[in-house]
Amino acid sequence: MDFSLLDNGTATGTISFVDAVGEPTSPAAGATVSTTATSSDPGVTVSVDATGLVLAIAPANPLPNPLPTGVVITAAITITNTDGTVLNFTATSTPIDVIAGGPAGASIALQ
Repeated sequence: MDFSLLDNGTATGTISFVDAVGEPTSPAAGATVSTTATSSDPGVTVSVDATGLVLAIAPANPLPNPLPTGVVITAAITITNTDGTVLNFTATSTPIDVIAGGPAGASIALQ
């Protein structure tokens, strides 16, 4: 099932890590995380905060027509440990569909 993003809304994506058996884990103390995130469709924008772990996702402005569907966010993540070892990962989101939100304007019909 796709994630629905209102055309006048935003979403937050949080990057988390798992160990070799799929259990939640965290980078080693003192490690730095660097992330580059991209959207598969220019109709959805993505930016990364300073921690490299939080993504801000929003419809493009101006909105494309038709609204984008099946958009996937891809994050290239690099963890640099204090001992100099570097770990690289790639993570992808579930597909995102931009759907109509609440009113964004009004019109008057004359008869």
